[in-house]
Amino acid sequence: MSTKDLLVDSHCHLDFHDFTKDRMSVWAQSQSLGVRIAVIPGVIPYGDPRAQREYIRGLYNTETRHDNTETRHGGLSILEPKSEDQKSVGSRLRNLGWYFTAGLHPWWIDQYFNGASEGRAIRDDDAFYERLGLSRSILLGKLEESLNVNMGVNGCVGLGESGLDFNIASSKDIQLESLRIHLAVSAEKNLPVILHSVKAHAELIKAIKQFPGCRGVIHAFTGSYEIAAQYGQLGFALGVGGTITYERAKKTREAIRRMPMTSLVLETDAPDMPLNGQQGHRNSPEYLPKIAQQLADLKSCSFSEVAEQTTKNSLQIFSIDQP
Repeated sequence: MSTKDLLVDSHCHLDFHDFTKDRMSVWAQSQSLGVRIAVIPGVIPYGDPRAQREYIRGLYNTETRHDNTETRHGGLSILEPKSEDQKSVGSRLRNLGWYFTAGLHPWWIDQYFNGASEGRAIRDDDAFYERLGLSRSILLGKLEESLNVNMGVNGCVGLGESGLDFNIASSKDIQLESLRIHLAVSAEKNLPVILHSVKAHAELIKAIKQFPGCRGVIHAFTGSYEIAAQYGQLGFALGVGGTITYERAKKTREAIRRMPMTSLVLETDAPDMPLNGQQGHRNSPEYLPKIAQQLADLKSCSFSEVAEQTTKNSLQIFSIDQP
């Protein structure tokens, strides 16, 4: 296979429970199809670099795992500290072609800020925090501290998944505050940030403009060409996934068709965002070549052209060496 046909899955949740039983075989099959690198976005940051290292180690030590959580994230065992240092852990990850980012996903905000809320959505009033014995500013400060700690772990190539999702119960205000912390760290450290946006393009663009120098990827982009172009002008690439395989997604398909290839990266968002015809089934990095082919069809170009440029884009954004 030509190096021009190598692919990068810029957004793949290989750490979720969905892959516990067959993670390594799925990855082996993906590699055989040309998918050589996966960026694994964080959804809850660890506040301790040792915990992050042990979590990462769990990705390839699945035989030692034990389920102690009901969430989709963190189902891999957090092992007791070993002598293996950050450099060694990072090297093992890179040998697999796995890199990760650190962030707080909007869907996990309630869980991160409060293990004692019994599933209640975070509210805007400070009384909520007072019941926890913590001020709102302290909790947000802890988030920023956790992100900075995670940036020091070998193998971490950026921030996210952060963003805004106005289709869920969590407070918009708290989502915005969390987002601003991620954008601030991105701009300060010149690191890419992966952003999630659901019914929130206007608010997300406004927030990005408040932090000149931040850059990254708008994950699973859906929307018009005009919105896509605004993100491009702000230094953000667009994540192209299974959405473009649906004929009904006319606005998004047209936006992606019109955007320059230099502004696009490929992603699966596995195990979510199934391709057309696979609804109800687990998505997988194995299917990234199908997304690449669909993009080639939209662009009226070759598969190799898509693979070469999108891979180049992902490697540049996340500062990853050519495999």
